[in-house]
Amino acid sequence: MQMKFNRNKNKKANDDIAELVYLCSEDKIHITYHTEDKRIASSTREFLKPHNWDEKGATLTFSGDMHQTFQVQFSELLTEYNFNTFKQ
Repeated sequence: MQMKFNRNKNKKANDDIAELVYLCSEDKIHITYHTEDKRIASSTREFLKPHNWDEKGATLTFSGDMHQTFQVQFSELLTEYNFNTFKQ
């Protein structure tokens, strides 16, 4: 199943979902964000379904290996969150 969304100029493109794809046969959800002006790539995220998703009453936990991210403008995000102070 695929859902597409129009661009909301009130949000940063990296926070504005363009496409949400449920890959049921692969137990994945793939998210593509809108592309910033003057960029050719979009940020993406992919989530894998937890192994215990079908257990009644189970607590679903996500771990790092169940999530992949491609972040456009990552260096700008580092500056925004002051992570550059950790560089040597």
